[in-house]
Amino acid sequence: MSDILSRILETKRHEIMAAQRLISSGEILKEALQANSNSNTKVRGFAQALIGSVKSNKPGIIAEIKKASPS
Repeated sequence: MSDILSRILETKRHEIMAAQRLISSGEILKEALQANSNSNTKVRGFAQALIGSVKSNKPGIIAEIKKASPS
């Protein structure tokens, strides 16, 4: 592996470890489940949305919407 990739991986490992000290993955999961069960939050299942599109003979679109691009 190139030296730059090794440095990127090492940096990411440290970032993840620091983030995990702030909040556990279990707490993140708990918050996500609470948000999903909130009646004010509309969440559609990814697979169900695509299957529904196919069944209704409509195109299934996979898209990512970002606030800004890093480039």
